[in-house]
Amino acid sequence: MPNIFTLTAPSIGYKKSISITILDEKNFTIAYVLPDGNFKGGYGIDWCEIKDAKIEKFQDVKPSEISHIFDETSNTFISDGITEDKREELIKALYATTKINEKGFVKETAVDAESETTEEKDKLEEVDYIPTWINLPEGETVKVEVKFLVKGEERKNGYITFKKNENFEITKGKDQDDNIRLEKLVNGKSHDKIYIKALTTFSTPQDIILVDDKGIEVGKIEMEANNIVELGVRIIPVVIASTNENAEKKKEAELKNAVLLRETALKATERDNKLNKGFAQAGIKCVIEPAKEPKLEYIVIDPSKARNKVDSAEEADELAGHYYEDRIIDIIATNNQKKPAVGEVSKIYKDVGMFDKEINSKLVERYKELFDASYKGAIVFVTDQYHVERTKEGLEERLGGVSSSSPLEYQGVLIFTTDKSDIGITHDGTYIHELGHMLGLAHPFADEDTNDNSGEIRKLKVAIQEYKDTIVLYKKKIEEKTTAIALYEKQIGEETEAKIDPDFLETLQDNIASAQDDIAFNEKIITNAEKDLNESLHELNVYASPFFKITKGKTTNYMDYDNTKTYFFRFQSKMLKREVSKYYA
Repeated sequence: MPNIFTLTAPSIGYKKSISITILDEKNFTIAYVLPDGNFKGGYGIDWCEIKDAKIEKFQDVKPSEISHIFDETSNTFISDGITEDKREELIKALYATTKINEKGFVKETAVDAESETTEEKDKLEEVDYIPTWINLPEGETVKVEVKFLVKGEERKNGYITFKKNENFEITKGKDQDDNIRLEKLVNGKSHDKIYIKALTTFSTPQDIILVDDKGIEVGKIEMEANNIVELGVRIIPVVIASTNENAEKKKEAELKNAVLLRETALKATERDNKLNKGFAQAGIKCVIEPAKEPKLEYIVIDPSKARNKVDSAEEADELAGHYYEDRIIDIIATNNQKKPAVGEVSKIYKDVGMFDKEINSKLVERYKELFDASYKGAIVFVTDQYHVERTKEGLEERLGGVSSSSPLEYQGVLIFTTDKSDIGITHDGTYIHELGHMLGLAHPFADEDTNDNSGEIRKLKVAIQEYKDTIVLYKKKIEEKTTAIALYEKQIGEETEAKIDPDFLETLQDNIASAQDDIAFNEKIITNAEKDLNESLHELNVYASPFFKITKGKTTNYMDYDNTKTYFFRFQSKMLKREVSKYYA
């Protein structure tokens, strides 16, 4: 029964009766889209599982596995005092969290007693909603399931369907798009075997909207812009010089080794097209370039030419221009490197704090010096050498590869040979992981290097503020010069009419020209400051994003360790595509 209220104001002759029907405010349905359990790559998908209005999992990770959060004051990741609400807040920041307007929570019917007119209004209640994110190339199909979260009364005779979007074809059995009926709005009810096919290529994100039988929006899928960017990849073997004294046989042995290394790498990267199935999640197609004809490109490292192998400083200086530093040779030519003592990291790490950056820089530098100075794609260096570290517990740890997470300077990654099947030159996940670093992605877990960048982050924040201040300052100067020009032009008009003092007229015109030059100069400063600002903001994002760390091995993320590598997060995919578009296209 509706409640009747009568409002009267005798002094102005006003009388109005209002009938209000209040429905159950807690009665609503939300639909969440989850991936099919047999995901094998080929497209990108990221999602949250919700239970009792709380995030139960993001992708396949429990919120409780967030072990560290970024502290803005110290510019470091900390592990103390992390609340459940803070974890949820940080997770939501990863996604395009939106509000769904749930119509029909409260329906108001207003009846004007004098005019006897009736007006019905739906009160809109907003509900936090985290859409599933999908990056689906044209022609590809994703298999998903839809799960219901019902608050209040369950509606076994209700249904949910999809609004038609011309960019996609959605099917379930024989039904398509808005003819699909996902019935029984029951809490926890799941409908599987739903297929979404991308029919077109689109350069701006699209939404697939789910609605109930009353036309109320109850869910959303964020479909990422699915245009493809290409990343050129060259596989370059790095071999240790043969000790054969016969020059021809020496060269033959080195070439044979290089050919074998390249074939091994190709088998790993092209097996089941796994490299591209991984990067397709970000809308990236890796194009592995064929070997150069008639001469294969490869790099030979000769340990006997290291600077620590010669007798005089003069010889060392001479060799420095043509060969790597002895510490770089030490790490590549592990046959010449002693195993580290228990409790130490390997010799090279002890000597060089930023080994991964240095060795890749040197290899890229050498490649460009020998073969192609203008190449802009990714260079994957592969070697039959392995690298061993010893942990504090005395355990040996093999490295599968090394690379740098700075996206602005480095093109190279180095893949080692190992005696483990899940990392190194024979494992596709290692290539994806190391190329991910090269394109700006950090590890999702906290380790001994996590806070090494705190000083750099602090510098970046100072620089960012300086760039912002510079932009404001020079925009103000432009405004002042623009005002001055208007004044000069007004004075010119007055002087022209009066036909007096031509010298003053010429001075005014010179002032305008000078002010215009100043404006052009200031605009150039602003342009450069904005460019530097964007780069610094991006570097900050590389160092700190996503502003939390997850316990090692608790994800199926490509950038994790000790795991089955399957997914990239939404934010990682966006960063990868941005890097390829900006620096490597």
